[in-house]
Amino acid sequence: MSYDDGMMRDAEGSIIIGPGIKQIKLIGIQSATFTHNSSGKIVPVEIPTQIIPGTITPIPNNLGIVVKASCILDLEPLIPR
Repeated sequence: MSYDDGMMRDAEGSIIIGPGIKQIKLIGIQSATFTHNSSGKIVPVEIPTQIIPGTITPIPNNLGIVVKASCILDLEPLIPR
């Protein structure tokens, strides 16, 4: 989502600035997020001489895969009815 407060573009492309102008636009839908691991979840970790409990926690990288708003309707045929 994109939120503009005090400024927007009209149909001709001109910018309108003024109090009370608020506009929300859908720019896309996030379909996946990339993460990396750190400590947190207990899992067995193999060491050459023994197996000890370890921890792994997924941490978001703030990177994702997004379907652009202009392409959302292209996915309609894939939705089961």
